[in-house]
Amino acid sequence: MGGAIFSPDGKTLITTGFATTARLWDAATSKELRQLQGHTGWDYSAAFSPDGKTIVTFNADRTARLWDATTGQELRQIQGYVVNPSYSAVFSPDGTQILTGGSEPVAHLWDVATGQELRRFQSFTGSVVSAAFSPDGEMIVTTGFDNIARLWTADIRDLLAQAASLIQRDPPVFTEEERRRFGLDQ
Repeated sequence: MGGAIFSPDGKTLITTGFATTARLWDAATSKELRQLQGHTGWDYSAAFSPDGKTIVTFNADRTARLWDATTGQELRQIQGYVVNPSYSAVFSPDGTQILTGGSEPVAHLWDVATGQELRRFQSFTGSVVSAAFSPDGEMIVTTGFDNIARLWTADIRDLLAQAASLIQRDPPVFTEEERRRFGLDQ
């Protein structure tokens, strides 16, 4: 077995491991409730959304999948930069984003509603083994095999405002290309 995580209310467990199926269990009775089937590789990690209604699983097939925790129905796939293996997967405190880290020197921030990558946190010399949000969702901390913990601002707009001030643009105005590239017109 790879891992086990409690739901936010403590009534359900999800287990992952060296199988293509993650399993949900009743924490009080140890009875299997349902299986999350669809991945084609080993499940590496899973997490519940803060409200406990959604589960994310990360798998050796290089996809992340979002699941309805009640029905076990697959809601969405995240494909692209999901790494193999993914060591860490957590929801933001408001449940709108997922932060992942894995065997590459980059952590990724994903939009839950669209499955699109929002941002990359790159500055590592080895794998990202842990990633977490602060309780207010404003900051992100990442750690890696390089034995360094890094703090990041979670909102790219804050980061871009800081960058604009550093390059002495007052007010912080961006070119049309910069606005498109950083998603500022959304």
